[in-house]
Amino acid sequence: SASSQRALLVSINSLLRRAIQNPSSGSIDWDVYSRIACRPAKNFNLCPHYLAKGRTEPIDRLAERSPMISRSDGRFFHIVLGDRPIEYPAEREAGPSNIMSVGFWYVYDTTGGETETVVAILRRPPQEQVKLYRHIEMLPDILAFELERRRRLPSLYEFDRGQFKEVLH
Repeated sequence: SASSQRALLVSINSLLRRAIQNPSSGSIDWDVYSRIACRPAKNFNLCPHYLAKGRTEPIDRLAERSPMISRSDGRFFHIVLGDRPIEYPAEREAGPSNIMSVGFWYVYDTTGGETETVVAILRRPPQEQVKLYRHIEMLPDILAFELERRRRLPSLYEFDRGQFKEVLH
């Protein structure tokens, strides 16, 4: 519905404002904002941050039929949807749960350049495939903000109706 979409955008905008706010002064960190706002690449097969380093191989994915959902700042990192969303828990005898999980791979050069994994648990995701992928499309934007701020991401998040939070395990 329009009101739930509006609420989702308000929640995401609030998260993004917190991500670019300098914790000590409370003012906007314009350096972080400019890197995020000027992000040069979205949904690419050839990573701009790899291209800048002379690497020309395409980004790997498990499911070639899934849409390419990716982000990069063009300098230090990229984030890529690793595979299609899967039902969670995957055991069929558990019955339908209206929960899915989706995994992303990311590389951040200043922390060693190793490929890392982050999983997001989607609670009550849209059931129709196009709407589901639009829903998933918001996650790498949020993860990119978090990556700019932290340089390394926790391994597990939960995304429920616009609320995005780290899951401590």
